[in-house]
Amino acid sequence: MTMNLPQSHDMRLQLLGSSTKQEPFDVLVIGGGATGLYTAVDAAQRGLRVALVDADDFGAGYTGTSPPLIPGAFSYIQRALRQRDLFWLRRGVEAWRALTVWSNVAPGLLENGISTLVVSCHLLELMELTTAAVIATLLSTFSGDWRSFRFVRGNVLRKEFQEYETAMRGGIVVEDAFLDGNAASIALARTAEALGAVVLNYASVTSITNVETTMELKDQANFAVIVNDVRAPNGVGELTPRAVKVYTRSIVNCAGSWVDEVKQLLPGNAMDAVPSALQRHQVRSYLVLPRTAVQTVTPKNADPLFGANAFSVAPTSHSFSSVMMLPWFDGCVLIGPSLSSLSRLPSKSYAVAPTTILTLAGTTNNNGYEIHDVYKSQRKHLFRALQVSGVKVDEERVLSCLSSIVPIVASPTRVPLAEDIFMEGCHISSGKEQPNVVHVYGGTLGFARGIAEKALDRLLLDSGAFSTAETAALRPCQTSRLALVGAQSRDAASDVVSPVTRIQRIVREEYAARLLDIVARRKHTAYSSPAEALAALPAIAEIMRRELGWTAERTKVELETTRAFIRSISFA
Repeated sequence: MTMNLPQSHDMRLQLLGSSTKQEPFDVLVIGGGATGLYTAVDAAQRGLRVALVDADDFGAGYTGTSPPLIPGAFSYIQRALRQRDLFWLRRGVEAWRALTVWSNVAPGLLENGISTLVVSCHLLELMELTTAAVIATLLSTFSGDWRSFRFVRGNVLRKEFQEYETAMRGGIVVEDAFLDGNAASIALARTAEALGAVVLNYASVTSITNVETTMELKDQANFAVIVNDVRAPNGVGELTPRAVKVYTRSIVNCAGSWVDEVKQLLPGNAMDAVPSALQRHQVRSYLVLPRTAVQTVTPKNADPLFGANAFSVAPTSHSFSSVMMLPWFDGCVLIGPSLSSLSRLPSKSYAVAPTTILTLAGTTNNNGYEIHDVYKSQRKHLFRALQVSGVKVDEERVLSCLSSIVPIVASPTRVPLAEDIFMEGCHISSGKEQPNVVHVYGGTLGFARGIAEKALDRLLLDSGAFSTAETAALRPCQTSRLALVGAQSRDAASDVVSPVTRIQRIVREEYAARLLDIVARRKHTAYSSPAEALAALPAIAEIMRRELGWTAERTKVELETTRAFIRSISFA
């Protein structure tokens, strides 16, 4: 596939507004996470005219802020054994196949062979873990690469983790994978654009209305959607953002935590059997710190944690849930998770960097200094859970906090689709009370391609937007073999170029429209080295000013906003 440079934001906005009632887009995808972007890729590859919008940056939500560790089949096989349910065996096979697909379409982004150490304090549980690991290894032979496991004896574990409050019986080391969600989002956006789709970040949907149709005209629009250009921070430029009207035959709602907010914009949503499915939201947080700040009681061991990249601490008397150490970027690891309730989900009418800690605290202080008190107790909780497990953490070396907004679906008695999300990892609804629309609930980065394929199949077959003849004339789904643009090798990231050239490439080739996009998404310096990121902001802002034509006012606000963000997540 030709690696043309993405078109400018203004050009893509113009293309978005070029649709008419008589010549609409076939599909408008709302949501620029991995699932939404893969849906746009799939639809464009099949031959549909596609547009995609997101009120924030591509992958700015759960796709880009969740841990990059992509688990394999082991956890599903363990659940199959524990619940005596073969359904989870199928899910394990799907997990291996999903990793194989990512290895094929984005070999430059996926790193295989990431090992996770799972320990057990009970003999029966150890037998369960070992059996699950054996089955997962055998299944991997039918789904791609051979992914073996290792067994670790209990006496070896007890020597390594002497302070663990319960005697360890043994453990296993299983293979997972590492995938950069932010980089995957950019690769998907570039692929969709190369296939002819119009993709636009920082474009918020504020209104959806029905369009009157006539029998004489075929392929006409069913919806008129108002989309605002919100790439500039609030308070910069015009008081009213530039808006375009987008005509489309169908809508795929992949807005993640904001799926209900988009759903409620649709005409007649109040009469839907399930007008809203999400009950509340939580913030899932991980502490970011250097890998060298985490040690066992034998820090001079040449093979710490038995060569594992990730470590799962079994529940102890101090923590009733598992605490994990997960690999991250720039020589850092994540420690967590800890959960906090989110009293109010910020609206995505404007791009508001929704995954910042400022959102969690509900603070109006843009400096964000008091936010550290919010996480003080959680940090103690995580470190204590690790300490009683024989893992020591240097608290003074904690760098920052990475947070994701996680939607919580209402109970199955009120929302029947909740069971689907638990079992399948997602729920796709189409047609019925809202024809020509598909809503996608749930989803993960690892399964994004498969979910997108199912969503588009439902759109074509069940939503009523396309006739049988139209559907039959389209190309079949081939995304499992479609190489993603810019994701075929790691050579580009290692090119010896000047910092200025590197920033220019990010702006020109990776849809960066805000200062925050570079330091917290295309790169992860805001989290892995907050002080370095703060020091580099003026120089990066100057490069972006020249590249994007920012005014002095815009540059100043970008600097203030990004500094506030970094200070809000930093513990330094």
